[in-house]
Amino acid sequence: MRLAVFVGRRNQRNGSEGATAVDEVRNFMKALEAGSRAALAEGLSYQNEFQAFVTKLCAADDPVRDNHLGIREIPYGLPHERLALDAVDAEIKAAPRGTWMTLRRSYERDGQDHVFYKVAFSTGLGEDAVGSKHDTFTEPPTFEDVYARVLGYEVYEARRRVEAADKLKANVEAVESGRVAVGVVFRDLKVNGQTFSKAEVISVDAEKGEARLRMTKRGTRKRWEANVGAAALSPAPEAAPEDSAPGGAPTA
Repeated sequence: MRLAVFVGRRNQRNGSEGATAVDEVRNFMKALEAGSRAALAEGLSYQNEFQAFVTKLCAADDPVRDNHLGIREIPYGLPHERLALDAVDAEIKAAPRGTWMTLRRSYERDGQDHVFYKVAFSTGLGEDAVGSKHDTFTEPPTFEDVYARVLGYEVYEARRRVEAADKLKANVEAVESGRVAVGVVFRDLKVNGQTFSKAEVISVDAEKGEARLRMTKRGTRKRWEANVGAAALSPAPEAAPEDSAPGGAPTA
């Protein structure tokens, strides 16, 4: 089942500031998460097709507005460089979404002058956008160039939040169902790339959906311990006798 189709687009309206503007940004982020969930349900994985799918399904306009504060010259070398960047950081984080600044950096090496540009871009949530802050340009970039990078990373982050929430839900359900509990034993279980002949659950964190395992290998007395998401253990609903359990099946 698909969501109603809306085009994720930049909102050119003036919009109100303060709490209302922040709420609009948060609603947009939630819409990106909803679109990401739909994209995952469609089996999409590659970032470009994933992002295109999400933005087409985004049921909220991005309240971003192009508000360029101009080009700021950043001195090269400490301590002045750090002071200038801290001032930019504070200004951008306090600004509405779409407020951005081009940072001009120049230095001399081997008798030649070198110039490059970086960008600071407000997410509207008190942050400098990660999607653009690490980019370097040889010429001052346009808003469209910067915004594309910002939005791409926000879609990526929305996808990660959805995947993390689904993983947590599955792990917690595995614990609450009783399928993963203290004393359950797994045979021939692979953890962190290693195969263990026996892995016993010695404790359970119901809130995180994690199980603490004590593990052994054949031919050695050494013991290993690790935390594992309960859902990843995939135990059978009914425990088999310990001596006859198949690989990966739990025993009481």
